[in-house]
Amino acid sequence: MTRRALLGLLAGLLLSVPLIIIAAYAAWEGLRLPVEEAIPVSPVLSMEERLRLATYQRECGKGKECEPPLGCLPIPALFKSHCTDSECVSDTQCREGFSCQVLRTVKGPRVRACLPVGIRQEGQRCVSIPSDKEEACGPGLLCGADWCGRPCKGAALGDCPEGFFCADVSPGPLCLPTCAERSCPDGQGCVSFNRGASVCAVVHGVNCRQSDCPSGKECVVLQKEERPGEAWMECAQPCGEGRPSCPEGRICHRTYCQRPCNPEETDTCGPGYVCGRFRADEPWVCRFDRRRTATESEGP
Repeated sequence: MTRRALLGLLAGLLLSVPLIIIAAYAAWEGLRLPVEEAIPVSPVLSMEERLRLATYQRECGKGKECEPPLGCLPIPALFKSHCTDSECVSDTQCREGFSCQVLRTVKGPRVRACLPVGIRQEGQRCVSIPSDKEEACGPGLLCGADWCGRPCKGAALGDCPEGFFCADVSPGPLCLPTCAERSCPDGQGCVSFNRGASVCAVVHGVNCRQSDCPSGKECVVLQKEERPGEAWMECAQPCGEGRPSCPEGRICHRTYCQRPCNPEETDTCGPGYVCGRFRADEPWVCRFDRRRTATESEGP
């Protein structure tokens, strides 16, 4: 090999080193991307394209599929889901006071929707698809696992404030509250919720986080935004399609077996409960009494 050829080979190797480093770094960065980002997002379809899809705006879930590229989006207020596309790509396509956010669907691609920018602060409870600003997170915050939090990059990076941790939730990693490593005020306990979040609160009912529920029942933890320092806990029996029937004296309502009641009879539900209903077409059931306690339950 001539001297000129050897120098050319060495120069080529030196030039390739930065490219190898960049490629390796890019691959590592790709591995660090949240799983959520790998899931596609439905586009904004024209009205003509929507009308060509037989399942557009139809109820979905429980075996009822949506045609691509529609996603099956839950409607929490109605306890139903419907097939839809995205309604926006950026905040500029939303009216004032709203922002374009990516939402998880029951099945299929994510969808983007214009949601209100609310008043809920970091570490407060929220609704993933809010109906007004009172249920929504404030500017710069997103709702993940029913909590308002700022976006974060990863647990190991420590970019969350004290009393928070970085949780991998939808629509992306967010800082959720935690009391796991600190003491709570007298009379309160550290109550854990889903996805690792926990807050200090006065516990009403049976603390089923400290002991197992009977077979066939689940530990349900409920908290109302207006009363962040209190929580209700109860062992409740799930019900609905594919699940056992409710025992005698209970009816299946909103996915749990609940106690029916007569609103004309006073004190039939016992301390801490009230006979109520959410809508005129729903049955009367014993619900947590928000006038006496922390919550207005949407569960048992």
